[in-house]
Amino acid sequence: MNLLKPFRRLKKRSKPAGIDRKAELLRHITKDLEGIEIGPYFNPLVPKAEGFRSFNIDVFDTEHLREMGASDPAVRDHVARIEEVDLVGPAQDIARLVQEKFGDKKFDYVVSSHNLEHIPDPIRFIMGCRAILKDGGFLSLAVPDHRCCFDYFLPVSTLPDWLEAYFEKRSKPTAKQVFLRTYARAEQRKSSGKTYSSFNIDTDAGQIFAIEDELAPGFDLWRDLNERRDHEYIDAHCWFFTPESFKLICLDLQKLGLLPFVVDSVRGPNGNEFYAHLRASDPVVSAGFEETRLNLLRTVAAQ
Repeated sequence: MNLLKPFRRLKKRSKPAGIDRKAELLRHITKDLEGIEIGPYFNPLVPKAEGFRSFNIDVFDTEHLREMGASDPAVRDHVARIEEVDLVGPAQDIARLVQEKFGDKKFDYVVSSHNLEHIPDPIRFIMGCRAILKDGGFLSLAVPDHRCCFDYFLPVSTLPDWLEAYFEKRSKPTAKQVFLRTYARAEQRKSSGKTYSSFNIDTDAGQIFAIEDELAPGFDLWRDLNERRDHEYIDAHCWFFTPESFKLICLDLQKLGLLPFVVDSVRGPNGNEFYAHLRASDPVVSAGFEETRLNLLRTVAAQ
């Protein structure tokens, strides 16, 4: 078992629950606006080829992405859809990457699909997005709901988890986060024998299993990484959410002055994901903060 092989993005296989995915993600985006897409790979939401005034960020350059795609049977037929990478580097460094290429230019939107959960320091990413957005611009996100994918058995991430990453200025997943890839990786097993790494929220819990024989190899990898403090970047889901747990983190960050956005909407789950739109504006912490927070805490605890 090669636990160091690239971590494959969660595929949007599950049947949607009534929300038009593309329309939702592009709700605040039109072709006359300028924006940035995070890590579109072979499936861009705002492709230049369709007339969007978009730029993209990826940790790999164009040539590397196309080589990766050509070697992946699931992507090989879609390599032509991989567009030129405009900004090469980690998404959490979006402010620096934009500054180096565009100076003080501001954009209308940032859109990201299934990237937030991979970012080692999401607070820095969100703050970086605010730095390059116009007032009133949008950060639009598609995020996996951990109850609908291979993260099913893992607990949701909390504000302290994010703060720890922020204070440590993390630039890569920790050895613990890499271990969680295989600690209790879930899959749906149907009576037909087919298995799926993503599923709907109403899937029978009796069909969901933890993949066997991954615990010990995962532990061996953690021990190895712990001995090599300067180990290489290994991709992983660093964070696990439900719509409500995400709203709770955002609410707390606003209270602490670490989220310079207004939460415009959070919708879902829809298939294996939910959607969030954050508007670049100074948030106002309402008098009902404690009540709202308590309700979210209770909801998350009951999930």
